[in-house]
Amino acid sequence: MSATSAEVEPLSTSWQQPSRNAKRRAALRLLHAASMSLMLAWVACEGDSAPTPAPETEPSLPSPVRVGLVEMGELNTLDPARAVTPASVTVVWQVHRRLVGLGDNGEVVPDLAESWSPDESGLKWTFHLHAGETFSDGHSVTPEDVAFSLRRALRLPGYGATLLGSLVEDGQGTSIIIAGQDIVITLAEPFAFLPERLASSPFSIVPAGTPDDSEAPPLGAGFLQVQRWDRDLQEIALTSWQTALESGPSSFLVRAYTESTPAVSALASGSLHWFEGPGSARTALTASLPQGTTMATPAGTEIRIVALNMADPEIAK
Repeated sequence: MSATSAEVEPLSTSWQQPSRNAKRRAALRLLHAASMSLMLAWVACEGDSAPTPAPETEPSLPSPVRVGLVEMGELNTLDPARAVTPASVTVVWQVHRRLVGLGDNGEVVPDLAESWSPDESGLKWTFHLHAGETFSDGHSVTPEDVAFSLRRALRLPGYGATLLGSLVEDGQGTSIIIAGQDIVITLAEPFAFLPERLASSPFSIVPAGTPDDSEAPPLGAGFLQVQRWDRDLQEIALTSWQTALESGPSSFLVRAYTESTPAVSALASGSLHWFEGPGSARTALTASLPQGTTMATPAGTEIRIVALNMADPEIAK
């Protein structure tokens, strides 16, 4: 996982949100594009005959959509603060939300925070939370949940301490404080890219009091929720718990393949609808398609399954 390079000037050090709808659209952009990208069109041809053109209308979606995460490590945890493999981060990104998110071009956009800004010194950042957000069980997301999650991400082993540990020293609980609906973060030194760092998966928001060592997936505020997690099969069933994905699929079955060979078999048999992975996995799986057959997505869609802050360009683009 990589943070935005310090050599790139941030687009803005503050953000004022015009409306709740604008924030919701920005927060949904990643997930909605991911769901739309999974509507597959299969185009087959035989011998030297011309390929059959893809239908103009979007194909119907399978339910659940079966997604393979190939050569992306194991689904060894769904705890945002501990997730380090690309496979785990992929699921965390869909199940949880953060203070801010990333837009199509990598720009910081509102998520649970509707506005943010630093003070004149650049040391103190204030994030104003949007009221009315909830976890998948219906409980409200509170400032206490946010402060707890940020402190937890800095304390537990994972990428959180790597990304912000030297800037936010919260051992005494004084660097991250609650002020009404605001979260105030005090840095050890000015850092203009704090919002970009907070858009990373370790800083996903979980309910206050979430155990450090729970085997169960922490509750999330994202638009998909975990229905089942089979550690032996490396398989997770996800369903939409809100009506946010009006035209997208409502359920996914995500399976991690540490090697490409079984994924190739699953794709060839039709038991896998889509796959994500680094370049080597893409080459192997694409080559497994029957001769004269290609797999395509409807025009105007992009692959957005994996978090935008993943380092591998084959995954992140």
